[in-house]
Amino acid sequence: MKYKVLALFLFLLGMYGSLSQWVYYPRIDSYLLGLQGDGWLFFIPLLIVFIVTLFSRFNFLTSKYYPYFLLLLGFVFSALSYYKINSFSNELNSFITDDPWLLTASAGAKLSFGLYLLFLTSFIIFLLGCFLLLLKRKKISL
Repeated sequence: MKYKVLALFLFLLGMYGSLSQWVYYPRIDSYLLGLQGDGWLFFIPLLIVFIVTLFSRFNFLTSKYYPYFLLLLGFVFSALSYYKINSFSNELNSFITDDPWLLTASAGAKLSFGLYLLFLTSFIIFLLGCFLLLLKRKKISL
């Protein structure tokens, strides 16, 4: 039961990170939110997994496929969120335009907490999958 609560909490954090602030523009005091872009690609699968996990009755330690599913989900989302962090960082550092209004608005833009939170929760979901798999194979005991 405690692993189910931990997994549900991680899914909620991941959903919050996927829809929250990704980029902050201090000149115009505005944010680019995850729900305005690719955040939906992370939110919808996390919501489906959250609902299935919430209403499921299986035991995490005896489930045959759930640890593998957590490994896959955590790895894929960690890789995608790391890619998004790198692509936003590269784009912010090499942004060139001839439009003075756009240049002024984007000056000083920086990454906000949403992408970092999404990456961190995805990586912890991956680690939870590893932990459940090791518990299942009796490599570690509690």
